[in-house]
Amino acid sequence: MAARAILAGAVAATLGAATALAQSFTPSARPKAMDPSGCPRREGPIFADGAGKVVGFLDPAEALSMRMRTEMMLRAQSDPALRDNPRAVIEVPRPLGPSREIAVVPDGVTVDVGESVEFDGGYWDPGNPCAFVPNLVRKAPATG
Repeated sequence: MAARAILAGAVAATLGAATALAQSFTPSARPKAMDPSGCPRREGPIFADGAGKVVGFLDPAEALSMRMRTEMMLRAQSDPALRDNPRAVIEVPRPLGPSREIAVVPDGVTVDVGESVEFDGGYWDPGNPCAFVPNLVRKAPATG
């Protein structure tokens, strides 16, 4: 009986400590702002330019996941002005078979599934070494 009372007291103490820790911990889905003076100087392209056909768009949850994975991979944040823009899935012809690339659709640009487009590859933000500009869709130039 005494052993049960001691065990119950230990469990209550452990749960109380866990509750106290849980109350002091506040998770944050937003990455902390990085101090540009602490970032290494990075310049130039990150991803290659390309062209292909729009085959779809990422839903908001997929777009957020893709953005967060890219930010983690590059150890940098994407341009805040483009974070909530739609992400187009572009099928790009390659010598070994088509690949799919993701590109942000900037404000003022409208593209539809099936449309041929070009995209500028992502690059380091010249004004902020802690940030990058992701692949950006641009319409293919008119021919003819």
